[in-house]
Amino acid sequence: MKDFISLLFVTMVLRGLPANAREPSLTTLVPANAIAYIAAPNLGQLDSGWTATGFADLWRSEGFADFRKTFYDASRLNPNSDLSLLGINWQQLLSVSSGEACWALVPLDDEVGFLLLVDVAEHAAQAAKLIAELRQKAPFRIYFLENGVLGITNRQELTKSPTEILASNEQFMAIAAHTHSTTAQLTWYVKPWAIQSIASRSGSNEEGKSWQQLADNGFEVVQAEGGAITLATDKHDVEHNCFIYSPGQKEKAARLLNFLPLKDESLPNWIPTEIDSVSSTQWNLAGALAGYGSYFDATYAEGIDGTFDAVLDDIHQETTGPQVDILALLEIQSGPVLRLTKTLQNGLTAVVYAVKVTDEAKMKDALLRMFGPDEEVEKKSRGQFKLWVFKDIQDDPDAGESMGPDLADYALTVAWNYFLVSTSESALEALLDANTTPRVVHDETEDPLESLLKDHSSENTISAHNSPSAAGLRPAFEGIRTRGSVDLGQLLGDPEDPQHLLDFSTLPESNTLPRFIASGFGFVNQSEDGWHLQDFVDKKVK
Repeated sequence: MKDFISLLFVTMVLRGLPANAREPSLTTLVPANAIAYIAAPNLGQLDSGWTATGFADLWRSEGFADFRKTFYDASRLNPNSDLSLLGINWQQLLSVSSGEACWALVPLDDEVGFLLLVDVAEHAAQAAKLIAELRQKAPFRIYFLENGVLGITNRQELTKSPTEILASNEQFMAIAAHTHSTTAQLTWYVKPWAIQSIASRSGSNEEGKSWQQLADNGFEVVQAEGGAITLATDKHDVEHNCFIYSPGQKEKAARLLNFLPLKDESLPNWIPTEIDSVSSTQWNLAGALAGYGSYFDATYAEGIDGTFDAVLDDIHQETTGPQVDILALLEIQSGPVLRLTKTLQNGLTAVVYAVKVTDEAKMKDALLRMFGPDEEVEKKSRGQFKLWVFKDIQDDPDAGESMGPDLADYALTVAWNYFLVSTSESALEALLDANTTPRVVHDETEDPLESLLKDHSSENTISAHNSPSAAGLRPAFEGIRTRGSVDLGQLLGDPEDPQHLLDFSTLPESNTLPRFIASGFGFVNQSEDGWHLQDFVDKKVK
């Protein structure tokens, strides 16, 4: 889920949308059933704060020239454009705004509509004149001016005062309580399942199916997400305070979200300096296994419940099998799950998961029993370490149909009292080779954010260190690049129109990001009703 939040953040940044976290008065004019909401307490401060960040430099960079063009062509939000897809351009908004503004997406039966509201109380006459001009240019938008508030929408129903308001919505208020800030320049709120349903109409059908599969397997327990973003502070480029609202019992595959508070444990000194990011999660793997079983049954076993449990039983009890008790094996976990990432030259991201174990010999024996006789897994040596590498059997005519995820090129080993699982054989080999002389990942005495993270480590379930932060964002960024085109008009509830297509393939390669985005930290607190995330990005690239 932490990967969804990163994608939302990048998407908002790429669109140049920034805003706030105190409760804005305009929430009293937004319907309670809004599925997306973005607000700024002061558009002028938002504009100046955004301009001062490395993200704005990235947006203005030469590498983004092609994407900026396709974005401006699709949205017409170019400052020099007479009229945008919203019915008003950014400079016109700034010219009449008295401070607060918000945008919301609201479901209307089987459709959606958008609602843009701007406080123009100090510029009412100028706003009235602007509305008269805009009505001539954009008959496809509805404009209204009431009680010092300028409104723009594409649905007549949204010009009326709502009977139930967003400020009374339980989900919205819970998120506001967890993320309240008097300094933030942007607040945002989304209902992810509803948003994805709208987005899938103008995007990939396969992506829509994947989301539906998650929803059907218990992840709809995540009801809403939202947060507050502060830009260009004295210490940081970005401060992000976010909450994932997830009350109720975790069922089916959602049982994977089985976390415990982090122990006060430093990162191991075998982590090399050259990695892009590292996160530490106190993930109770024994408890999460039941959740994965539900996911496995639904995804790989045509929904037949109990298939995964039967596989575990065969592995443990079948006389001709490895006779490994996976459940008992998980009990030797003795620390958090580490996740290391490194973006490779081909643009793909290699991930290495590391779990500290109390019995290295037992783990090695289990791997030998499991994969020693398996012809689809190759045994290799790398110095003192034994590697187990999964072959690519998709083109092998003699290989039968496999059940489960494609593990081609995955590599496993046990080293330094850790069980390591890598999505790339070469990445694991590089990690093992780098540690002929152990090195620390960074000097915490020179980084105040590391000290801050350490101070909170005993009360957090997930911590992360991205160096630089852009490196940690690269997988999400690459995911955006490869998603194809999206009709921005359809996202607003308009009819399909090829002129509104935003082509994400025009984004530059992700190796552009580290030149503009600095290192950062983040941590997550788990509560009874969800997860509270805090992220910080430094001011300059180190």
